[in-house]
Amino acid sequence: MDRPTHVPPAAGSAGARSVEEIKQVLKELIEENAGIPASSIKDDSSIDGELAMDSLSFVSLQVAVDETFGVECEADEIEKRSRFDAIAQLIFERLQSGDSMKPATSETKPVRVIDGRRH
Repeated sequence: MDRPTHVPPAAGSAGARSVEEIKQVLKELIEENAGIPASSIKDDSSIDGELAMDSLSFVSLQVAVDETFGVECEADEIEKRSRFDAIAQLIFERLQSGDSMKPATSETKPVRVIDGRRH
């Protein structure tokens, strides 16, 4: 399986991305870390419903989001916004506010986590 493609930052401020760009990368991360086809993920898909993510897949996704976007999103924050579009919006808000654990760059690649190890 091919690794997800990285969407470079949008024009404007360094590291800025649109919500649509974030959604595309997030779909690829879900596919890589939870095995759910990106094509089946819709804006109203829920992590505890249609996406049916188990706890390991959820943690893997959380780590991949942190590593890929350079922002930290706590598990409870993601669970509260359980819909796909709301999770993408959370990431977008973190990027816009600069509330990140490290700067996101165009060279950041999506990370696949298997059994707690990055690949």
